[in-house]
Amino acid sequence: MENKKRLVSYVLLAVAGILIVAGVMSNEVILVLNKSIRICMECIGLG
Repeated sequence: MENKKRLVSYVLLAVAGILIVAGVMSNEVILVLNKSIRICMECIGLG
């Protein structure tokens, strides 16, 4: 049972790593950063 939980954890970690790399390679980082800056400026009332 413990080995199965450990295996699931490693598989989820690997999938998360793959998705992070895919996002970085498709320039999603820039889009997310721009959106977060806009949202923060609107919340503060500067935009």
